[in-house]
Amino acid sequence: MIKISIQECQVFDMLSIIEIKIENARVSGNREKLLELSESKRLLIKEITDEIGGNKFMQAYYSPQYSEIYKSNQETFDLIDRAKNDNGLAKITDEANYKRHGVKKKFQEVIFGNKISEVKMGYKE
Repeated sequence: MIKISIQECQVFDMLSIIEIKIENARVSGNREKLLELSESKRLLIKEITDEIGGNKFMQAYYSPQYSEIYKSNQETFDLIDRAKNDNGLAKITDEANYKRHGVKKKFQEVIFGNKISEVKMGYKE
């Protein structure tokens, strides 16, 4: 993996998405994805706290603003799940987004020789 500079809000957005996927894996009983996602969360939190410190992490993580990021992402995930059952543009868009994940996965495996760390929920691979 490589290290890049991104804004803190993007990192906390990624963290909230991982947490939503963890909850979805827990609800669906997908133990394998639950373990994989939990490890991703652990590593991300470690990287964040190494970068900004534990106190700042706690301040951000337990803030009303982080809660809003989480809620916004949960709403988006819920809409995407609903789109899967639609026969129109929403379903086509959802399928294209999943295809995009497959392209990224293949790129990571072929070019860098390892598995993509992003976990996609709601599809059979």
